[in-house]
Amino acid sequence: MYILPLLLSVTQVADLQGVAVLAEGESDGTAITATGRIETAPVLLKTGDVPGSVLRAFPDGSVLVSEPLRWLDAKNNPIFSHAHKAIGDGCRKGSARYLVAGPKGELLYAADGRKFELVELPQKHGQLWSVDCGADKGAWVAAAEPSAAYHVEGTKILRAVTLPGAGLRSVSSRGQQVYVGELTTGRVWDVSPSRPKVVGQTLHPEVMALAIVNSTTLFALSISTEGSVEGKIPPPSPRSRGGGALELLQPQQPQALVWSADGETPLTLLKTTTEILVGTDLGFVYSFSTRAKGDGSPLSASSAQRRFGVRDQRAIEGLALNSKGLLAHGGGLRRHAGTGQSHRYRSKIIDAGHRAQWGSLRTESEGVQTIQWRFGEDPAGEGWTEWQNRPGGTARYAQIELQFRPGGHLTRMEQFYTPLNRPPEIVSISVLAAGTRLESKTDSFDNSKGFTLPDIKLDDFVTDPQRAAGPPAAERRGGVRWQKGYRGVTWKAEDPDEDPLYFRFWIHRLDPNGNRKLVQEVNTDRPYWSLKTTSMASGSYQFEVQAEDSQGVLSARRRSEVVMIDHNPPSLRVVKIDRKKGQLIIDTEDEDRVLLLRCQSPSRSVDLIPSGQLADAQIRRFEIPPALTGLVESLRQCEGVDPSGNRRSIRLD
Repeated sequence: MYILPLLLSVTQVADLQGVAVLAEGESDGTAITATGRIETAPVLLKTGDVPGSVLRAFPDGSVLVSEPLRWLDAKNNPIFSHAHKAIGDGCRKGSARYLVAGPKGELLYAADGRKFELVELPQKHGQLWSVDCGADKGAWVAAAEPSAAYHVEGTKILRAVTLPGAGLRSVSSRGQQVYVGELTTGRVWDVSPSRPKVVGQTLHPEVMALAIVNSTTLFALSISTEGSVEGKIPPPSPRSRGGGALELLQPQQPQALVWSADGETPLTLLKTTTEILVGTDLGFVYSFSTRAKGDGSPLSASSAQRRFGVRDQRAIEGLALNSKGLLAHGGGLRRHAGTGQSHRYRSKIIDAGHRAQWGSLRTESEGVQTIQWRFGEDPAGEGWTEWQNRPGGTARYAQIELQFRPGGHLTRMEQFYTPLNRPPEIVSISVLAAGTRLESKTDSFDNSKGFTLPDIKLDDFVTDPQRAAGPPAAERRGGVRWQKGYRGVTWKAEDPDEDPLYFRFWIHRLDPNGNRKLVQEVNTDRPYWSLKTTSMASGSYQFEVQAEDSQGVLSARRRSEVVMIDHNPPSLRVVKIDRKKGQLIIDTEDEDRVLLLRCQSPSRSVDLIPSGQLADAQIRRFEIPPALTGLVESLRQCEGVDPSGNRRSIRLD
């Protein structure tokens, strides 16, 4: 047990234990087991790049990659390449190589491992998906469209097995044992005897890979494919995406689910002497003992299971094992398991719920070399402190990193903390109409918390097309009044501890690409600010506010809507006027938009209506209302008004 001295009088504890909680952390040279234990694991180090998606990895460091199909040696020099083939599979038998290539499946053989020749099969197939060299002689091939399995030696066909169904996806052989898995039904066949028989059916329809452990134990890896079309053969992984499952098939025993995943797709399977390894598209490698007995749930009660991986989360597309250790390729990288490297584990981000003083840590572990902490206010980890070797930070969030010696492990962490003052919150921010000015008035404003108007509604001052031009005379109501050249911004803030609040208010200008540039920063104890728009350049603006309580605790920032500051009057153009027919059409253009177009006659005024023919916000077309066409003959001029109160008139003479 590893205990740091208690630094604080703690009141609460974050208890990190169990597989569900510990699996949320980050592993780098460590693994999480199905029993909820963190232990040291291989550290996967980059050794080079690989130019394409890996279809198969081999112990000699060579890889089979897709699009176009290439077999590359450990230095990415081509052993085989075909510009018109995209996918396939391969295996080695001594110095000889077998290769299946698609589309329009072909089987190729190279006795010297370099010069490939075509092997003629008894019938044509739409695709050949898999080849395996584990048999006593030659190799076995899984074919589709139609479904068949072939035993070949060199260019000679030793045996052909025709099966029902659309196609075979996988094959595994060991001595005289041969199993094949189907592409669309999940059925697994034993084709060793003269009369093939079904020995199981997997959870998912595509039997991606099979692994024979001994004469009585077979593992089947299956996946579900998103977007499969009924009646059409779906493409195999790595192009398919969905869930996956590893199942154990044994004679005279119920089929057992060892592992399943939803939203994480297995891409490769490797059998070693003691383990079954599965690599996934999220950059994880799952390890299962060949003596596993499955119980049906992912990362659950089977002590035979553990998960490790790489921090960058690039896909693990191909696994292989040689005398130097594990090879794990994919995501454009070649990797091998290094030695003498650090084994680290980072906990999930621990949330105290509000600001807290972080105290001592208690762990149930062995082989811990160092412990570090970091603290911050952002749940995404931005702006946090540097890692430090002692607790004692003050923040809402904390994270712990442990470094282990080889063979070290951890089953539980208890992190103590004392809750401090809770942060305030900016509930809302509102930009009032152009021409509004906010003023302090003791009977109208609560200077520390919010904004209230006892005798009127603040809604009277929000943006309103009919009020945007401003009233004919200044109005003064409860500290808010109409005044040209100003625009009010107000916000509502709350503090759960009822502390006095202070505010930071930022004014940002947006460029045409939406990028923000800080124009002004204001510190105030009032929950509002009046912009002097006559001093601001025309353009788009956005406002941001943050509260700070008397204890120095900050709220999250809240942004306003984007608003336009416009000093230029709209332009007006008469498109058509026919006084006899009662027709009047005027086009308007403004940096923001024209809200109101009003035309005057000696006796009355008429508001034109948008026609909808020009829908752009800056360009609008207005027409005389159908019921008022008789007034066109007497109209003499029109005036357009934008949201900032800018006006322009045009005569109709």
